[in-house]
Formats: sequence, C-alpha cells, structure tokens
Amino acid sequence: MKIFRVHTSAVMVVGLTACALASEPRSDEDVFSAVTSGLQDSSNKKVRIAWLGNDPGNTYDNAIRDGASALAATNNSTVTPFYANYNAAHQLSQCNMAANSGSYGAIMIIANDGTGIIPCVIVARNHAVPVVAVDLPIGADPTTAEPQVNGQVGAVLIPAAIWGSSLTSLVISLCASHTPCNVAYLAGALTIPFDAIALQDLDAAALSHPNLHIVARAEAFYDRATATLATQSILAQHPDLHVLIGAGDQMAAGGEDAIVAAGLPTGSIAIVGAGAGAYGITAVQAGRWYGTFVALPYDEGTLGADIAIRAAREQPVADPGIDPVERAGLPRFYTRDNQGQFGNFTPQWPG
Repeated sequence: MKIFRVHTSAVMVVGLTACALASEPRSDEDVFSAVTSGLQDSSNKKVRIAWLGNDPGNTYDNAIRDGASALAATNNSTVTPFYANYNAAHQLSQCNMAANSGSYGAIMIIANDGTGIIPCVIVARNHAVPVVAVDLPIGADPTTAEPQVNGQVGAVLIPAAIWGSSLTSLVISLCASHTPCNVAYLAGALTIPFDAIALQDLDAAALSHPNLHIVARAEAFYDRATATLATQSILAQHPDLHVLIGAGDQMAAGGEDAIVAAGLPTGSIAIVGAGAGAYGITAVQAGRWYGTFVALPYDEGTLGADIAIRAAREQPVADPGIDPVERAGLPRFYTRDNQGQFGNFTPQWPG
C-alpha cells in the first residue's frame, strides 16, 4: 500500500532484485549499498527495532518485515515482530510495551488506527524512541506521506488518498460502457483509511455518474478464503456484477475463485487488485484481471528500517516522508493496457 531522498536513485525489491523501469537498470549490489550508505560509517550502535504488524500469515506485511530485517542485519541491528490481528487496542498495548520497556531503540508501525496509535507515539517520544510509520499513516491526513505527529521521525507509505482517487478514475473508465455498472468492493477492514477513503471517493463518483452503482462492500481482512465466501454471497445477490475490487491482491484472488466457481467466463467481471504481487501481475498478464494497484512493500521495510536506525543513532534524516512508488517512477496501476511501461518489473511479494 513513503522515506529517504538521500538515496533517490535506489529502488529496493524482494531478494534485492531491481524493480526500476527498464530504462534505469540497477544492479542488486548498487541498490542495497545506496540505501545503506552512511549507516555504518558514523555509528555502529546496535538498534533493536520493534515491528508492529497484524497477521504472521499476511505475505504483504511479511515482505515489509523482510525488507526491514535485511537492512537491519547488515547494520548491526535486529527486528522483532509483534502481531495485533487487526485489533487496534491490542496494537496500542504492544506499542506502549515496546516504548516503555527500554528494550527497543526504535518502533516501526503498520497502524491499524492512525489516530488511535498517537498516544504511543507520544510515550515513545518521551523515552527517546523514534517511531516510523510504514504502509499506513500515523495521523488523520490521508493525503500525505510526511510524518504527522511529534515523535514520528519518518513515514514510508502510499497516501490513502492516492489509492482512492486513482481507483475511482479507473472504475469510472471501466464502467463507461455499462449502464448500469455494478461494482463490489472487498476491503481489508472498513476502518482502515486505505479502504475508508476509497469508498468515500467511489460513493462520491456514483453521485455524478448515474450508471455507477456500488452494490456491495465487505471486509475480508486480506484473506483469500474469506474473500471467496464474501464474493459468493455478493454474486448470489448481484449476479450481474461488472467490477470486483479487492483492496489487496489476496482478496482479489479470493474473488476470482468465487467467480470461477460460479462458472462465469474469464473476463466477464473486471477484477482489480491492489499490491502488485506476483499472483496479481501474472493474472493481469494472462488477461484474468484488469489491473492491480502498484505497491513496493519490500522497499517500505528497507527504507523504514533505514530511517529508524538513523534516527536511533542520532544521524540526520534527509527526507522523512517517501511514497516509494512515486520515488520509483512507476504508474499507480499495472493494467492490461500499460504493461509496457513497467519494463522488467519484479513483484515484491507473492500476492
């Protein structure tokens, strides 16, 4: 679903495989050394990072964790994961524990509740423990990748508003030839800004485009099986569905499973995913999906850990807010129509 312009030419990927446009090739060694340059030169203080995620089975979150762990391992530091299972109150408790324990020199957070986590950022600040937001913002502003809270030293994320606006434009285009055009949305969680903003934008678009109908919205918690069941229920009520949105490729894949099980022809429903995982990219290339929103989770982890370690070592942070996809110069969606713009793009998670 965001940090250092000190290294503006670097683009990190899973397995350290370059993911830039074909016109800007990077070797694995050049990319990794660019991101880590300077970390070992001025201080080798060991930094223990508490990484607050949600589900140990979520391969997208795990790509963020893996990027952070790889960066930390080469810089005398470690990453310890904690999982809140999408429970914002539990995540706040985990964060407070990490901030108060004296065991961690920095905290990286995929925030379930961008405003509800703020009290922990304040606690961490009081203990001189820097906090970095990855993937989801800390704070109420969905339009920025910049840190929003005193005590937060960095943010590596795609602003939720960009997902909402770019998705809405895509749906309007896909619906242009359908009257009516029935759209279903599978959310990770309806309370997450990423989903809340997108649904607000889609609802607003429906007011100005009478053919566009958001006929169903359901939570699937980034789980393929849950998304399959949700889509089966949606299709039972709306067999004339035209567009299915999965706010994560896992959920789009589950929706596809339900469409196949219903015996509907491939392509009869335009499937749109999010995350540009390997499964989603293959599905677009094969013509089964229309597109997937581009995200670089491994970059998020690498750049987030870079920020966290620098801040913990009291080294300067040149740019505390980065949208990694903007930084890489990639389009917002990978679609059937623009694949040529991605060169040798390599997905950063399985999907």
